[in-house]
Amino acid sequence: MSKRIAATAAIVGLLLAAGVAEATIPDSGGTIHACYKSANGDIRLVDPSAGGSCNTDEKSISWTQSAPQGVQGDQGPAGVQGSAGPQGAAGLTVDTNTAFVSKTVAGDPVIGGFSTTLKCPTGMKVLNGSFQWDFFIDPKPPQIAQSEPFGDDEWVFAVGAGQDSKGIPIFLSIECANAN
Repeated sequence: MSKRIAATAAIVGLLLAAGVAEATIPDSGGTIHACYKSANGDIRLVDPSAGGSCNTDEKSISWTQSAPQGVQGDQGPAGVQGSAGPQGAAGLTVDTNTAFVSKTVAGDPVIGGFSTTLKCPTGMKVLNGSFQWDFFIDPKPPQIAQSEPFGDDEWVFAVGAGQDSKGIPIFLSIECANAN
């Protein structure tokens, strides 16, 4: 029974020793150490950290896993011009007959509410007006008291006083078109 235990222990010891040797080749600096026998050309890897060394008839050699960066080479000649690619999709065009005017207004921080007017550029008339508020700041819509044209070229917005509009930013915009 003790011979089996001794044999098993010897095998486990050899496996552990092989695992240690494998784990330390290359060393922590990336260098691989070996011994070269000139008589027959044999190369044997060694682990100096585990006490491995070359015999008297071997020469110690080492190398790294990767070489240092080389010098930058000269730039090569220019390549041949490639063929033209396909036509891209048409882009957006600006309609010079329309314009948008916008601004952000916040309700009074103490009482809430505000009143303001947006005006079209000279020579244009107002078509419509709109407003938006940040639903994530206040999920309840502000109380819009007035949102309507004021003359041919303006739009008036008014928000009622109250908790729903205190300090809440509201984005206002109008669309304008040439009066001709």
